[in-house]
Amino acid sequence: FDASVRTFITLPLALDATYYFKQPDHAQLVFDSVPTLAKRFQDFYASTGTPATWPKNYWVSLQPQAASDLSGLLVLRLIPKKQSNLEYVLMTVDPKNYGVVGQQWMYKDGSSINVTQSNEIGASYVLPKQETADFNFPRYKAHVVADFGEYQINAPVDDSVFTK
Repeated sequence: FDASVRTFITLPLALDATYYFKQPDHAQLVFDSVPTLAKRFQDFYASTGTPATWPKNYWVSLQPQAASDLSGLLVLRLIPKKQSNLEYVLMTVDPKNYGVVGQQWMYKDGSSINVTQSNEIGASYVLPKQETADFNFPRYKAHVVADFGEYQINAPVDDSVFTK
């Protein structure tokens, strides 16, 4: 991850991490090391789960497209079923391969996270190749670019990875 965090000064950070996923919806991001200035962000990771688990956790609806929108992309609105500080997520999906290409996380306090994602398409999977995220919170702003490296598909992952 290459990150630039802005509070009253801009701090460039470079982080390495491993992202673990196990069906149906276990996800964990584990950083190799975290600079002292970024310690408060090391456990910050949000996930909407997988499309298979969305109906359990969210009210899901298709956003109507504007007549001027010629992109052909689908936008889903996910509203949490349980009370939280998250108001909703807009999930933009490419209908050609059903890969997520954008996310807008909108919080009740006016905070937001905007994510754009490019994917690589393999024989059986559509996987993230790069994500760019802009965090807009009252106390800080951050611009993060995450480049996904080598994937190990269906590798065994111990459940202890997800207990944190």
